Amino acid sequence: MEPSNPSQDRSSDPSRPTVSGPPTISDREAATPTEGDVRKGNPFRPGSESESSTGSSSDGGGVTAAGEIVWTPESGVASAAAWACAAVLPFAAACLVFFPGGGVLVSGLGSFLGLAGLVSRHAVVAGLLAACHVGIGIACYRAMLG
Repeated sequence: MEPSNPSQDRSSDPSRPTVSGPPTISDREAATPTEGDVRKGNPFRPGSESESSTGSSSDGGGVTAAGEIVWTPESGVASAAAWACAAVLPFAAACLVFFPGGGVLVSGLGSFLGLAGLVSRHAVVAGLLAACHVGIGIACYRAMLG
């Protein structure tokens, strides 16, 4: 048998949260951090308490606590970008012969990957490959125009 008054049903159910009304000024003051709660200083300094939350520095870069990708020379992302630049080079060269309009886009992709690979251990290789992609892109653009 259901109760006739819905407000009685809500108040008797302990799993439902009760609403006490709009927040007051004292609630807002309690929610603001005090001077002792605000962290100061470098959170990445060795020996700080937040070092474990950001991951160890021996994992080769990766992702910080804020979720940002860090591209360091030890990072796998930068090395992968350098090798992807090399993998895209034959496709850019093929586009120069068969489809110059697409070659502009493919060589642009290769140039971007080469620039991203400049922060890896393979910086010289990535720079040379990026220069090749720029040259192929210019050649594709000229073939597309004339």
